[in-house]
Amino acid sequence: MTRIASASFPQATISSLLANQSQLLDVQRQVSSGFVAQDLQGFAADAGRLVSTQSLFARASAFESQANVLSQRLNVQAEVLTGLSDGVAAFTGTIQDAIAVNTGVGVEAALQTLFTEARSFLNTQFAGQFVFAGTQSETAPVQVASLADLAALPTAAESFIPDLSNQLQRISGSETIAAGPLADEVGGPLFAVLQRLQQFIDGPNGNFGAQLTDAQRTELTGILADLEPARQAVLAGQVQNGQAQAQTERALIRAEAETNVLNNLIVDQSAANLAELAVELNTLETQLQATAAIFGNIQDLNLLSVL
Repeated sequence: MTRIASASFPQATISSLLANQSQLLDVQRQVSSGFVAQDLQGFAADAGRLVSTQSLFARASAFESQANVLSQRLNVQAEVLTGLSDGVAAFTGTIQDAIAVNTGVGVEAALQTLFTEARSFLNTQFAGQFVFAGTQSETAPVQVASLADLAALPTAAESFIPDLSNQLQRISGSETIAAGPLADEVGGPLFAVLQRLQQFIDGPNGNFGAQLTDAQRTELTGILADLEPARQAVLAGQVQNGQAQAQTERALIRAEAETNVLNNLIVDQSAANLAELAVELNTLETQLQATAAIFGNIQDLNLLSVL
């Protein structure tokens, strides 16, 4: 005679049904989120490795961000230094022409133009910081507001804030570079030229007119000679900035590559395999339907139906 199912059989079926539902919900969550687990506890033995990879990724991302911002700043500085170099070249041309044609017309206007440009260039700001002020980036490095102020100083060096020092930027775990040249290094010789000429103009022989006097010709010849070291100082600033640009670009490329690799590792360690989950989801749904059907049939069983 066939034995009637005991009370434990429906209970086992219920347990199986609940287990299938739990597994199905977990697989559905993985498919929906794209991740194996919602927290580190869900990764079990792989949690330590995942945390380590995420830490490395965060560090590499921070360096990438710093290098990217510095690269933008250096690009701005490059444009500024090019503008300053062009200004010095234009002023040099004006002085050469004045000597060649023996006229002082335009000399004072050119002096004023170069001072205004140089002061503006060297007080350039990026992201709220004065880029040529080094560690004193909250203060404008050029303190004089006019040629009259510059001429009144004992030395041209006093037109800059004192004790300028390079601002260092870390662009990788092992690289630190200067964020750019300093205003007094780039503009010091130039401001000495500007001061010299303005002081001459303020003197008894400084009224430049249609024709140069002997004193004016001598002065402009001396100014022309002094403009060469001024040009060289600006050029040195351009070279320094260019070297920093190249170094930063290399660091940025490395950081981008590192973050890409680490991001892929994180995805490999934490992302769900959607192809496998699709198969598992289909299997669990089939099992759940079968278990539910069995449970329904058991509920319909009674002694009368058996007898």
